[in-house]
Amino acid sequence: MKSDSPLILVVEDDRAIRRVTRAVLFASQYRVIEADTGQKALAEVDAQHPDVMLLDLGLPDMSGLDVIRQLKDSQRLPIVVFSAGGNHPDKIAALDAGAVDYLAKPFLNRELLSRLRSALHGSRGVENESTSHFTFGDLEVDLQNVRVFLGERELSLTSDEFRLMIAFARNCGRLLTYRFLIHEAFESNTVPDQSELQAIVAQLRHKIESDPLRPRYLFAEPGVGYRFQPC
Repeated sequence: MKSDSPLILVVEDDRAIRRVTRAVLFASQYRVIEADTGQKALAEVDAQHPDVMLLDLGLPDMSGLDVIRQLKDSQRLPIVVFSAGGNHPDKIAALDAGAVDYLAKPFLNRELLSRLRSALHGSRGVENESTSHFTFGDLEVDLQNVRVFLGERELSLTSDEFRLMIAFARNCGRLLTYRFLIHEAFESNTVPDQSELQAIVAQLRHKIESDPLRPRYLFAEPGVGYRFQPC
């Protein structure tokens, strides 16, 4: 394994789950360190500077949400939550606290690896505030000139749709909650409610997808939000 392979911190108090997760990550050429409590996780972040944290919410000494909140302002560390059950309040709370993604146990190995790749992709600065041009397959987003192209055809987007497109492009692969999108994409005097947001996203999907019923780019997470995940 290369010494510059991404370093993943697995925070999980169940030894069996840590063992299986470690084996999956090793097989994919990741380096792995582990912690079984929140305090140990915080210490490992300071000492080892991992590239991504995989975090269980149900830790014996503190809530995983508190771990996220403590790291949010001091560390630019992508956190992927993996926790038992997939109830929407847990997902929304973790994502709104600062996690970049959420996996419900049990999950498929390929799903875990896909979420890790997305988290690493974003952490390396590909999706950031200074980037003004994005290309996702045949979809191009030109922020500087306020233009979006699908192949050779320029799309006519409303201002609301374009603001959402910016949020999706800058957070490619990340599961974005309704709250995040409303906060990121709209000014305080034009903030829609959730149903209005869903309507605007539906309009955007019809413009960027050749078949909105079989999306290539924009996927809904019912009750939580959306993921812009170009295939």
